[in-house]
Amino acid sequence: MTRSTMRRDVRDALADVEGLVPVPWSVEELTERLGAHRGKPIRLVAWTFPAEPDAPTGLWVATEQADYVFYDDAASPARREQIIGHELGHLLLGHTPRLSEALDGLIEALAPSVSPELARQVLAMARTGYAEADEAAAELFGTSLIRAAHTKRGPAERGELGRLTEALQ
Repeated sequence: MTRSTMRRDVRDALADVEGLVPVPWSVEELTERLGAHRGKPIRLVAWTFPAEPDAPTGLWVATEQADYVFYDDAASPARREQIIGHELGHLLLGHTPRLSEALDGLIEALAPSVSPELARQVLAMARTGYAEADEAAAELFGTSLIRAAHTKRGPAERGELGRLTEALQ
């Protein structure tokens, strides 16, 4: 995938969800709206990921009933939004993992709460389970989404000067 193709795909995915971004901003509300829009709920799950340098900080698990976005429970609020945005990027950009590479880590990470048989049946996307181009696209999507969400404000949030400026345009 070329950089221009990646940028176009990300731009198209962002345009598809633009009307779903809530004002005031809430990543939880966005996730609810995306799930309703897609007809399949998206559940956010705080998770304790290994504190190793190459360990993933986010994970997307797709089942027939719902999509689950796991994020590092030790992450700051800003980092948490970035992780969730990145994983939503994989979901909305239609990425599929190279599951054989991610399966062992997935089973190990989910084993305390999910049987290995179930873990093998789900589509799991760990950051180590993608092609490098998919990672770059998901990161660009997540960064762009969060940046746009934080700059999108309703009239009440912009204050008096913002409303006056809008009225003059």
